[in-house]
Amino acid sequence: MRIIDTQAVYDDLLTDLRRLERRLRWQEAIRGLPIAVGAGLALGALAAVAARIWPVYTRTQVWQLIGGLVALTLALNFIFAFLRPRPRIEIARRIDQALNLNERLSTAVDAHNRRAQGTMVALQAADAAHAAGSADIRHAFPIRIARRDLTFTVALSVLLLLAMFAPNPLEAAARQREAVKATQQNVADKIQQVQHEIEQAPNADDPVRQQLLTEIEALRHDLANGNLSREQALARMQQTEENLKKLQDPASLAEKEALNRLGQELGKFTDPAIQAIANNLQLGNFQDAAQGLHDLANNIPSLRPDQLTNLQAAMSQAAQALANVDPTLAAKLQRVADALKKGDLNAARQALDDAAGQVANAAQSIAAQQQLQQALAQVQNGEQAVAQAGQPTPAPAGTAVAGGNNSANNPAKSGNQAGNQANAAGTPQPGQKGGTPQPGNPQPGNNPQSGSQGGSQSGNQGSSPDKSGTPSASQGGSGGSLGGGDRIYAPEPIQNPNSGTPLPIGSNNGNGSGSGKPIGSGSGGAGSGAGPGQSAGSSGGNGSVPYPQVYKQYSDKATSDLQNSYIPQNLKGYVRDYFTSLAPPQ
Repeated sequence: MRIIDTQAVYDDLLTDLRRLERRLRWQEAIRGLPIAVGAGLALGALAAVAARIWPVYTRTQVWQLIGGLVALTLALNFIFAFLRPRPRIEIARRIDQALNLNERLSTAVDAHNRRAQGTMVALQAADAAHAAGSADIRHAFPIRIARRDLTFTVALSVLLLLAMFAPNPLEAAARQREAVKATQQNVADKIQQVQHEIEQAPNADDPVRQQLLTEIEALRHDLANGNLSREQALARMQQTEENLKKLQDPASLAEKEALNRLGQELGKFTDPAIQAIANNLQLGNFQDAAQGLHDLANNIPSLRPDQLTNLQAAMSQAAQALANVDPTLAAKLQRVADALKKGDLNAARQALDDAAGQVANAAQSIAAQQQLQQALAQVQNGEQAVAQAGQPTPAPAGTAVAGGNNSANNPAKSGNQAGNQANAAGTPQPGQKGGTPQPGNPQPGNNPQSGSQGGSQSGNQGSSPDKSGTPSASQGGSGGSLGGGDRIYAPEPIQNPNSGTPLPIGSNNGNGSGSGKPIGSGSGGAGSGAGPGQSAGSSGGNGSVPYPQVYKQYSDKATSDLQNSYIPQNLKGYVRDYFTSLAPPQ
């Protein structure tokens, strides 16, 4: 009698079982498709109903949610069909039932599980393997979708489409809510950028900076999730704004004014070391200026007599200019001048080093206040963004300063109104006759001289009439009358935006009336009132530059301040309108 290898027969049976199992799992996965899609659509319908009761989802979000839910239920369907573990005896019974094998496969699997031995067991397993191998699996396990399930899914899809395209009275509220949420998160990101800049700045352990970081970090945390309502977000930002306002130090404004005035006075001298310090002061590089003063103090013993004379004159003149602005710094500079006059170089070095230390301390305070202003501006911009989020966008109006729309239909009229207020703060007014221009503020048509003589000569030294004979801004016209070819007196250096160095005024191409030298260069002359090494051009020169060049510099500065400095919201419109009225014709 031939001996049958029971294990070999069972291995053949397992091979056929695995093939039949794969077909069975595919059949279940395909049959489950309409059920899975229907489940996802049903859950999406619940979200659509919720969007009509509460303004929680916009239509776009509901569609996205439906798509995500359908994808999730489809994934779960395939995972359940292919990855769900099944006992082999259960699979054998399913196949027996589908192929009408009268439990042949399940009997063979059960005998193997019980470790049954014998010829009969082997013969039964061989018979089961033969039946499984010869089975028509396409006929036994057809892969098709049940019509009833498909009909249910299609009907549910049609109903959901009708519900989605029907008007939703809460759609607008949901869109506003989503816009407010996105805006809050955007504001939080921008606040985080400001926070990183402050943390990376030197002397980050300054008490003002530490308090500033604490306030903006708390605000960023509250806005990051976007879960606050519009009213709550505005209240939270207004609270932070009030807390930051308490950190403002009015003394830093006086310190900055004093350093700017010091830079203007030192800029009148041609000595390279003094000029370098003056340029840093005028450009706002106060720490570099303090280091320059410190280096100059250390170099006093090695200076030539003429350099000491220039330095003594510079310190004396700067002390007089700062007497009413910063008496403490003025006194230190005067001590430098007095010591140099007496020939006491050590005392002069010590006094100038003390002045450099005060400038360095002022630079730290000013830097902290500038960072505070930047944070306040960001919070203020965030308030405006949240307040306008989801609101209808107003029709844009032409502006010359970026960052907002013109608040009036008549730019010239609104600009004149803004100019009345800005003039009180030293802002340039085109066409203003007489008077002396304020430092750093170009005034079209004004002669740097004062009195009646300056008023009568303003038309000649400011800008000339155009070809049609229309009087220019120097003759009392509005800023809009200045054209691209007009020139304007610039009492202070116009900084090169690329290099940061003063630009020459009165270009040497023969088109201007200037001297062709940067303001602050040259030498004193008879009757000029300039000290040794001091330029007469800064006090009585007739240098002029093209009006669009001056306008662009001040317009760009206004744009930067509107975006990065704290300016009361109700005054920003005046600034925009003012520079709109001054814009040269295109």
